[in-house]
Formats: sequence, C-alpha cells, structure tokens
Amino acid sequence: MNSPAPVSWGGIIFEGLNIWSVIEHVEIRYADVALVFTGSSMPRITNSIIAENDIGIMTFDFSSPRIIGNLIEKNKLWGISCYDFFFPMISHNTIGQSEEEVVRYLTTLRELGINKITCFTVDMWKPLPPAIHEVYPDGLPPLIVALVKL
Repeated sequence: MNSPAPVSWGGIIFEGLNIWSVIEHVEIRYADVALVFTGSSMPRITNSIIAENDIGIMTFDFSSPRIIGNLIEKNKLWGISCYDFFFPMISHNTIGQSEEEVVRYLTTLRELGINKITCFTVDMWKPLPPAIHEVYPDGLPPLIVALVKL
C-alpha cells in the first residue's frame, strides 16, 4: 500500500462554542494551517500528529482549545501561533523544531532588533546546529536561552 502523496489543503477551522468537539489519534499534514481556533471555540486535540503544514495550530479571538499529548513538528513557519485574545491549554505535547525553523526565528529576532528572552529546544547530546552559528557567529546573545529536551 502506498503512502498518501502531499496535497496542499486549507486545514480545519473550529469557530464558536464546540466544547464536545474532539480530534484524537489523527495525523494532520500538508495544510496551510492545520488547525484554526477562533470565536470562543473550545475543542480538545489529543494524541495526534500535526506535522508538515505551513502552520500547525493557530488560536485567537477568545478561543480556548485543549491541546494535550500531541506531536507537533516539521511545520514550515510555526508549530503553534497564538494571537489577540486566546486561552489555550497546551500541555504534555512534543513540539519539535527543525534547524531551519530555529534559524528563521533567530534571524527574524535579530533583524527586528529584539533581544528579549526566548527559547527553543535542543537535543542535549548534540551541538547547536551549524546554521545557528551563521546567524550568531560569536555565539547566542546572552538573553536568548536554549532549553534542553531531556
């Protein structure tokens, strides 16, 4: 049996009160924005894979999704984006960032002149990705903190 081929599609939108809506044990891939939560939506997303989308999850406009126990990785721009008024519960997820994502994020911060504390996850047994040294050849700025994934 062949694996599905990548086909771009819009994504899934939750809008309005929907507290009984559940996405569980699914894979969401190749979407522009895999999951959008808006308009006070409150669905539960658990034990799923959200990967290889432009944006994994976007939440705004008083939405309160419960995002628990998922694998969120390899999304081109962001794994999770939160805007305006939002109240998500985000816990026990594995959120992976590719080297490209980390470099793009650090480059954007540097270009905007932002030197506030931010963080990203690295494997404690590997050195920082070489591309990060291209962005910061003298090492990471002191206010950027690298968290270690155990």
